[in-house]
Amino acid sequence: MKPLLIPSMRPALVTETGETLTYAALIRRTNAAAGYLHRLGVLPGERVCTWLPATERHVVTLSALWQLGAVACPLSLRLPEGTLAERMRCIGAQRVVTDRDVPCRLPPPPMNESDTGPEEPPDSGRAGAILFTSGSTGEPKGVWHTLSAHRYSALGSNQNIRLGPGDRWLVSLSLHHVGGLAVLFRCFAAQAAAVLAEPGEAAARLREDPSITHVSLVTTQLLETLNSGPPPPGLKAVLLGGSAFPEGLPEQARSAGWPLHTSYGLTETASQVTATGPKASRGDLGSSGRLLPYRELSIDAEGEILVRGRILFNGYATPEGVDIPLRDGWFHTGDLGRLDDEGRLHVTGRRDNRFISGGENIHPETIERALLGFKGIIRTIVAPAPDARFGFRPVAFIDFVGGASGAIHPLPQALHEALTGYLAERIERFRIPTAFFTWPPDAPDTPKPFRPFFTRLAAALSIGEGET
Repeated sequence: MKPLLIPSMRPALVTETGETLTYAALIRRTNAAAGYLHRLGVLPGERVCTWLPATERHVVTLSALWQLGAVACPLSLRLPEGTLAERMRCIGAQRVVTDRDVPCRLPPPPMNESDTGPEEPPDSGRAGAILFTSGSTGEPKGVWHTLSAHRYSALGSNQNIRLGPGDRWLVSLSLHHVGGLAVLFRCFAAQAAAVLAEPGEAAARLREDPSITHVSLVTTQLLETLNSGPPPPGLKAVLLGGSAFPEGLPEQARSAGWPLHTSYGLTETASQVTATGPKASRGDLGSSGRLLPYRELSIDAEGEILVRGRILFNGYATPEGVDIPLRDGWFHTGDLGRLDDEGRLHVTGRRDNRFISGGENIHPETIERALLGFKGIIRTIVAPAPDARFGFRPVAFIDFVGGASGAIHPLPQALHEALTGYLAERIERFRIPTAFFTWPPDAPDTPKPFRPFFTRLAAALSIGEGET
């Protein structure tokens, strides 16, 4: 592969300091960073972690690794340093680009344009990315994609949510998360600009920067932005993903002028599989939308969602290579859902979240969706608590708007009764949680809930015997 030489004066990246880089400048800095990393011995096909903030340096480092034909693996900055070596080992990575003082460190490349890259750059056909899953149902896995999968994911998304030169998409999710990295690919495919920001700054950046036209948000970010006032006049699209949202939230957002798109996706598919269009009806917004280009979707006899297509991952990275968990070319997602008569996907839960209480199947997502309709609740997780009589009973952890941080404790009795009465009108009695607790202050901050944490917490709490 030759160094990137295509010049363009269109904006490509708005950095964390507010500087706007053109595509020409970004290409020059990528070439220089590739030369720097090449001299440090980065090889084609080598798996190299990046442990950096969402900055220009991180974007340029990723681009340079791909130009060299390496496989980049962005890591969360919240990753404890003591677990770094194990995280690298499990995907077969030997080195990490970081400004932290850790073993196997490669210093981040300087941000300059004085180098032209290696004289004979290697073929980038082996380049790709490894992204760790959120670990919402177990230990995180390293999902290995080719750059082609990310490119087709971006192309399909851009056909549904129009994006082009002059548009600016706010990167409000971390680059180690598929929803954050996908924004870069969408922007670069469309010659639009990516605007870098910290995940907690989404609402403030939307208020302060009227040039932003697109943004990806999870439910908590959307609720924060809705509470901050009307949408910026130039905003064209808000892509909602991550976890479940309160009943009626999409319609509320649309009524307030927010151009919302609901979606379904996962790390293994390089982001979106389905999404609603720009003129979505109320029925559309109550779903996860329709299938996007370059994807295929099927529902098996047990209601599990299966996906395949050009956006599908190559497998889970292992120290020896890759583990490919496909069956007849299909990836079995573990998610449960259905397609309605208009081809819209409705996601109902996960197979591995189900537990049995007194002989009844309990799907936590059913209870969570009902709870999210209660005024003031912004997120909730239902987990199984051991029960001497019924085996397990559901308990709920709830985060309210403006909820105070501190030690976890049961909700006041009056609120407990109000929630029980509210749920009694919406779900069967045996599904109503035995106890309601405040949101744990030390809960992992991930776009999708880390359920093992809440399951362990529920098991440690003294609930007592439940009732049906």
